[in-house]
Amino acid sequence: MHSIINNYKFHIFAYILFPCSDFLEVYKSDVTFKTCSPENLDPHNINPKMQWTSSLTQNIGTNNQIVATLIVELDEFTKLLCISDNPKTLLLHDQFHICKEYLLEYQKSSLISIPK
Repeated sequence: MHSIINNYKFHIFAYILFPCSDFLEVYKSDVTFKTCSPENLDPHNINPKMQWTSSLTQNIGTNNQIVATLIVELDEFTKLLCISDNPKTLLLHDQFHICKEYLLEYQKSSLISIPK
C-alpha cells in the first residue's frame, strides 16, 4: 500500500471523492472541499430550490501524510474488496473522517510530527 501513498503524494491523481453519510469530501493534492446534496441540507424539502453546496474546508489534501494514509488507502482498500457500494462502507468512512480530523488537529498543534 505504500506505493499508493507515493502515487498520491506525487499528484498522479487529480482528486479523490470520499463519500460519508451526510456529505462528500473532495480531496485534491493541496485542498479539501465538503459537498452537500439538497437532500442532506433540506431533508424535509422545505426549500424546493435548494442547491448543492461546496465549500473549502482545509488547505490540506492528498499530499498530507495523514490524509494519504487514512483516506486514500481506505478508499483504495474498499474498492479492492468491492465493498465501496455497501451502505455500511459510509459508516466506516464516517469513522475514518473523524480520525483524520483529530489527527490533523494534533498535527496542527504540533503534538505529533508526521515524517515526510
